[in-house]
Amino acid sequence: MIKTWYEEYEKIKDKAVVVYGYEWESMADEQKEKILAEKTVIMSGDSGYACKRYQIIGNANNLSDHECAIIADGGNLCFGYGNCCIHRLKEDNMEARELANRLYGRAYGDSFDDVLEEAKQSGLVIVTGASDDLMEFNGAICDEGGCFDGGRVYFDKDGVDQEGEERANWIDARWCDGMNRDGLPATWTYETEIPCERFDIWEDGEVYCVGLVFSIEDLK
Repeated sequence: MIKTWYEEYEKIKDKAVVVYGYEWESMADEQKEKILAEKTVIMSGDSGYACKRYQIIGNANNLSDHECAIIADGGNLCFGYGNCCIHRLKEDNMEARELANRLYGRAYGDSFDDVLEEAKQSGLVIVTGASDDLMEFNGAICDEGGCFDGGRVYFDKDGVDQEGEERANWIDARWCDGMNRDGLPATWTYETEIPCERFDIWEDGEVYCVGLVFSIEDLK
């Protein structure tokens, strides 16, 4: 009996969109950004012998190669797939916006392990809240700073000043005193002068944290 994946396809099909190159190129940048923030984007490529090639150009929903192959083939996939068929688009350096898109919508407590190495290599820093008193740094900086009930955390490329003494860069943490970009209240939000991208972390249907992603190269 030939194995197909229609049942799995029905469960995940709304998490991704398959596009053709000409369709993608004709879209406005704003439309592309919206799709990349919400969907895994699979671009249809050329065909080889018994093989159709696809390229994953954005993976907001963190789908595996296998899941992307199921969606690309409409749940059929009766002949399987290989690395020749599914390619992930990678640049030399991941941009802050791409990383923020990949982190958007995760739940509080979710691991960032799937993006940390790439973030480090790209010089990107992820900032999120933890509990009611911590600002956590991951990626190109791995550290944490205390900010019970909100407050300012000073840091530089070497990490956080644990004594709270001024350094060249700062982030203000706001506890239960801010909103996400859609106007929803968030437990943790942040203010800084550092150029950054933002993403939402959720907990029990509410915004727990509006995290930050920025380049270490933008630090003073």
